[in-house]
Amino acid sequence: MPDFTPAQRADPAEAGSVFDSLLRYDSGNARRACLDFLARSIEWAAQENKDRWGVTLFRRLVRLNAGWVQCFVVSQGEIHVLVEAASIPVGFHLEGRTYGRVPGYEMTTLALSDSARAFAALAECHRAAIVTSARFQTTSSIRSAHSPGIIRWLSGQLGRPLPDPSYSEEYRAKLGHLVEGGRKSYVLSRYEYDPRNRAKCLDHYGHACAVCGMTFEQRYGTGWKDCIEVHHLTPLAVVGKEHEVPVEDLRPVCPNCHTVIHGGPGLLSIQQAKALLNQADDEV
Repeated sequence: MPDFTPAQRADPAEAGSVFDSLLRYDSGNARRACLDFLARSIEWAAQENKDRWGVTLFRRLVRLNAGWVQCFVVSQGEIHVLVEAASIPVGFHLEGRTYGRVPGYEMTTLALSDSARAFAALAECHRAAIVTSARFQTTSSIRSAHSPGIIRWLSGQLGRPLPDPSYSEEYRAKLGHLVEGGRKSYVLSRYEYDPRNRAKCLDHYGHACAVCGMTFEQRYGTGWKDCIEVHHLTPLAVVGKEHEVPVEDLRPVCPNCHTVIHGGPGLLSIQQAKALLNQADDEV
């Protein structure tokens, strides 16, 4: 069973503390390569099946499961990666651990310092292992132990949004009250976060999208006015602790523009999103 409570598993600060402990002896380049490797594995699992994976925080390791099979484990000084045994490159060694539901796939152990070279060499046979594993449903224990704090912390470290499994909102809802950014039991809505901050933003800026100017009231009628979303200019995962959010750090944005802001390799500013929109208008 996981070593953390649900509230702790949702806390990016707890995730950061565990990763700092596991990676403390490795150089900046090795640390970044390990985090990139894990992030790509998460993205592959989510692309294959949005609800058949989970990543779990333990005191001495971080584990990604696809289906019910562990596919990527970060431990002290090592990573363990599930690969297609028949296509593993020369120079890598299999642990001999097999799984009945995914025959032909085994774990290989790598030094964290070798993460960059390993990712380049093992990407294809590791992705094949994830694709096969994700054909099976995850267990209820893997779902309940999914640790959204890892996703938020990792997203902040890498500067790009990473997915959560589609079922995770069900488990976040069990944590109780809504708080932003602190080491408490909290749930963060994917778009609106704390409703009091949403109200503060809309009272200050109105309901028009800060990027394209669209309002739901004008487009669809009065009953749809509140469909506008609220964007944090500074992501909560970057701050990494509980804090008051000033209204100057919030902007109303429509769902389309919000997707563009978060959907690329890096977070776009409001001005950058406007520039993309203007460029697209010029090309039409």
